[in-house]
Amino acid sequence: MDDKFQLEFNRRLCALVLRLIRFVDSFPGDGDGRGAGDRLLKSGTRILANYTESRSACSPKDFADCLNHSLESVNESILWVSVLKNGQDNHKPEAERLTQELREIGDILGASIKNIKGKK
Repeated sequence: MDDKFQLEFNRRLCALVLRLIRFVDSFPGDGDGRGAGDRLLKSGTRILANYTESRSACSPKDFADCLNHSLESVNESILWVSVLKNGQDNHKPEAERLTQELREIGDILGASIKNIKGKK
């Protein structure tokens, strides 16, 4: 990944995390969605944290490992968005937009991991 792409991708991940926070905050604090919301925040913020860590990786293997952890967090986040989406109809449109963004980010991470592994 070149520097310009990394910077833009980092901004995109930050924007995603903020959207996830707003999405979770839109649920009642004492409802069934609180546990799933907490898990979504944990997995969603790990996407950004692991990606940020990858930028200081010492080796291609470490870089790929960090990206793989981000990808795993993307997949977990998709799961929790899906759980929350099924809880209330009024959250479905934003849940679908978040799922689409998560899938696109997952595709980028997956392609990057394949590219790194192909260079070995």
